[in-house]
Amino acid sequence: MKKKMLVKNARVVTPAGIIENGRVLVENGIITGVGGLPGIEAEMEIDAENSYLIPGFVDLHCDCIEKEIEQRPGSYFPANISIIETDKKAVSSGITTTFYSLSFAGVEIGLRSNAKAKEIVSEIIRLKSTLIADSRIHARFEITATEAVPLLEELINSGYVDMLSLMDHTPGQGQFKTEKDYKNYYGKTYKKDESMMEQTIKIKKERKENEAPANIEKIIKLCAGGNIIMASHDDDSDEKIRFLAERKIPICEFPVNMSTAKKAREEGLDVILGAPNIIKGSSHSNNLSALDAIKAGYGNIICSDYMAASMIYAVFKIAGAGILALHEAVNMTSLNPANAAGLGKTKGSIEKGKDADMMLVDGSFEVPVIESVFVAGKEAYRRMAAAKSMKAERPVHENAGYYY
Repeated sequence: MKKKMLVKNARVVTPAGIIENGRVLVENGIITGVGGLPGIEAEMEIDAENSYLIPGFVDLHCDCIEKEIEQRPGSYFPANISIIETDKKAVSSGITTTFYSLSFAGVEIGLRSNAKAKEIVSEIIRLKSTLIADSRIHARFEITATEAVPLLEELINSGYVDMLSLMDHTPGQGQFKTEKDYKNYYGKTYKKDESMMEQTIKIKKERKENEAPANIEKIIKLCAGGNIIMASHDDDSDEKIRFLAERKIPICEFPVNMSTAKKAREEGLDVILGAPNIIKGSSHSNNLSALDAIKAGYGNIICSDYMAASMIYAVFKIAGAGILALHEAVNMTSLNPANAAGLGKTKGSIEKGKDADMMLVDGSFEVPVIESVFVAGKEAYRRMAAAKSMKAERPVHENAGYYY
């Protein structure tokens, strides 16, 4: 017997616009009706009370797991506890499909080591059936990490990797324009002295010249054989974009300047921008402003980057600033990333035939508040009853509906 759930009195956010006073019918975890749906009844009915009904976020780049494990430099929490906590935070933030981003970085400092990354991937795979969000692996490959290539080959051949991005953190390009920038970030973050930083830089430069080209081609070949979506990280030039386009790498993550973002979109690449950058209005490393890129039409996907909770606020900030309509901003966190990852047939929007991954969002306060999150039609998160009851007592904020 089919179990039906009906969400009514909702502001349903679809790819094309918002259905006011809309209804969404769910049967056995699949959306089977969207719109007015007159005369439809269900065993379970949820009154949205004019809240937004938004598709669950598809987060292609979330390295929050690293922060969860390494709360302080060199102090590691058990991977299983950290994965479970990251899953809870993702779902409560509206992320129903998450790509755990783990760095295979060789000589990088701190948690980003090959052995640790492989351990975390193995734990995610082991725990996958118990996690709430649809949990997938985004392997981040530092192109100078030659010893990571056989590890990634093993994981790819085992079917564990869903997405792979190429990274180059060698100073002098990309995120770190100078050696000083690199030292300031890694040295201060992980409290490493000058000699340690100099040795790391020396190794990375030597490997980039002598080993990186072969590493890149090997990884591209492995991903092609495993039908794994690929991306490139912190691109900074037209030359790099042409390199991606020639090799049919379809995603540019966090371009560091406007001209690179523009070139990526002209070449037909998807461009991923970080939600924290959008909220703050600037890059933490003084690179491209995500808001400026979106205004110019050069970004089409938003990820959580290092803060799961940032997605919902980024969406409403974009809409509130009049840069995009709300449904267009939502598409950047749901349908666009789902399509980029090859998941668009089942995820990313509130449409008939798709998984019932969605959330109810209260837009009456000064910031959007996620009230409930559904994964495959089952309620996976709900705010406290006391907080819900307070809604009727608080005044409607003058900027209700959008975040500024």
